[in-house]
Amino acid sequence: MIQRGNAKVPVYKRTKATGYVEFQVPDHITGKRKLWSFANEDEAKIKAKEIAEGAARGDHDLLALSGYKHRIFAAIEWIAPTGLKIDDACHLLHDASEIISPKQFLEACAFFKKHQPDKPFAPRSVEDAVREYGQMTHNYGWKRVKTLSSYLNRFSRQFAKQMLHDIDAVELKDFLDSRKSGPKTYNEYVRGIALLYKTAQFRGWVPDGCNPTVKITRRKEIAPTIEIFTPREVKTLLEQMAVVTPELVAPIALWAFSGVRLAEVGRLSWQQVNVGLQTGAFLLEARQTKTGRQRSVRLMPNLKLWLTKFNNEAGSLIPPYWLSPTKTSQNRLNELPRYIREKTGFRWADNWGRHSFGTYYFKQTKDAGEVVRQMGNNLKDFQRHYWNKSDCVDDDAAAEYFSIVPVCPANVIPLSDANPETQPGQDAPMAGGH
Repeated sequence: MIQRGNAKVPVYKRTKATGYVEFQVPDHITGKRKLWSFANEDEAKIKAKEIAEGAARGDHDLLALSGYKHRIFAAIEWIAPTGLKIDDACHLLHDASEIISPKQFLEACAFFKKHQPDKPFAPRSVEDAVREYGQMTHNYGWKRVKTLSSYLNRFSRQFAKQMLHDIDAVELKDFLDSRKSGPKTYNEYVRGIALLYKTAQFRGWVPDGCNPTVKITRRKEIAPTIEIFTPREVKTLLEQMAVVTPELVAPIALWAFSGVRLAEVGRLSWQQVNVGLQTGAFLLEARQTKTGRQRSVRLMPNLKLWLTKFNNEAGSLIPPYWLSPTKTSQNRLNELPRYIREKTGFRWADNWGRHSFGTYYFKQTKDAGEVVRQMGNNLKDFQRHYWNKSDCVDDDAAAEYFSIVPVCPANVIPLSDANPETQPGQDAPMAGGH
């Protein structure tokens, strides 16, 4: 019997049927009787002393933990270098387990260390991030900026007060799927939001690598139909325009017979074009091209006749009205198709002038490199838009296309009667040396 004060704790010796001797110590601290078993009498007495001393002092709660003392001592030893107290560490562990499984703690810490920048990022709400992004100067065309703003404004309205770095891929995909957009628009949405996150990473609004769009699969896009006009259609359209909108004949003819983009035509001056009428080609400055690289543009013989007949000595090739800005656009070139349709009653296909030129020019030259050089695009675009399309037209159609000329004065020889050895970009012989 071990006694401390009024507390007495017995130590029982028991011999089992197998002859094995053990020592048992009863423990009533938890309110229920529990027997501690030991193979050694001295260990049993030590346990009995702990129970008796605890009962004498009234430390029943501590005695209830006596079976865990080795673990507790080990935990205190491990936690000491962190500067945390054991209860704070347990509280932190509990809170973390509310977010992820304890089995993932080490993986989560490794991921955080890899992606967290050395300096803390400056969080932005989606609303603030989109507003600041919209106020920046972007190296995109005005159409692209307008479209991008439309996408991001919808994104902002959906997630306004949420922090940009808190948006996950599931939330974003649910939002995109709810738009019921076609593949092209869907992919443009994803690309637009990806640009926002790219800027956010650069400016420290989100941690490095934070971009939920990388987990979203882009949808397969079906390429739009590339439409071209027949030579007869182009001839009819230009003849009707010569009557009702003569001021637009020269720019539309240049678009159709040179492969220059309509936006690039809008940046041309008559001074540049008139130099080309003398030399056979004019230079598009780098600032005037879509690609930001200068290129020379050869003038086909029939195009020279159109530019000569509807010529101005100075000013922009397209009348200034069509280049003036509106509240929503940089210029009015997008309104040209509707205006020409209303004036002529003629159908219009998107980018028909450039596509028609590329198709017929390749059929005539049989030289993909020359077509790409003239049009300022690349072989990938050429193969997608013009290579297969050219198989659907014949050499006669190409010859007819580049023989479309305005109503000629009596002293001008029609191209159909010109020297058949004349090459693209060279002058057709003129009657009387003119």
